[in-house]
Amino acid sequence: MLQNRIFRAIRLSVVKLLLITCNVLTGQILNSGSSPYTILEFVGEGRFGKVAKCLKKSTMDTVAVKIIKKDAFFIRDTEKELAMLKMVSDLNPDHANIIKFFERFEYMGHTCLVFEMLDCHLFDLLIGRNWEPMSLSEIRSVAKQLLVALDALKRLGILHTDIKPDNIMCVNKQDCPLRVKLIDFGLAQVVSSVHPGMKIQPKGYRAPEAALGLPFTEAIDVWSVGCVLVEPSGFFFGALACDESFKVTLTDSLIFSLRFFFV
Repeated sequence: MLQNRIFRAIRLSVVKLLLITCNVLTGQILNSGSSPYTILEFVGEGRFGKVAKCLKKSTMDTVAVKIIKKDAFFIRDTEKELAMLKMVSDLNPDHANIIKFFERFEYMGHTCLVFEMLDCHLFDLLIGRNWEPMSLSEIRSVAKQLLVALDALKRLGILHTDIKPDNIMCVNKQDCPLRVKLIDFGLAQVVSSVHPGMKIQPKGYRAPEAALGLPFTEAIDVWSVGCVLVEPSGFFFGALACDESFKVTLTDSLIFSLRFFFV
């Protein structure tokens, strides 16, 4: 009897550890209400958990599954992201250049979000080009797609607030390298809920009005797009533009200068 209780206690502890650490493995099958998903490989990992490239067994389509750690902090953020995704789902994701969201399900206590499988981040595309600057026509193509995405979000009253190369993905870098989509709505905000002084946007892509604690609008996302587009242009000596400390120093210097116009 004692051995059985010890065994059950150990088993429960192991299960809890798996839930917390998001310990899922390649080849494992994730069961949702609509279809089993087989994990083919992991393509990303962060504080929130992991992103897996999966095969949807019912259709044999390849999808991306974001597997969230069982943690109150990440669960709260996931619920916010889901609320944004539901709002965005009213858009045509291909026309709006926004990642396609399919479904949410629970697996071993983890929240799993299923998205279309995209190819690589814009940052990875630049690395693949050995930091060779993009031509003006290439930058114009990417800019148009991102601004179409922002226009669609503006109509819904949504601020993305986290636009950076890691959140812009190429759909298929081999066949159509400059076809991009905006991803990751984990930090998105409804316009009516924001206020001056909020800590918002990543450094290096933060609009001056947000950094100065002034009232801001959807225009802060346009500033971030501008910062992103400078990087592949080679304007700041190629790879130097993608150095985080360089971008932060440059932005801080600009904001310091702008302070004199608001005193």
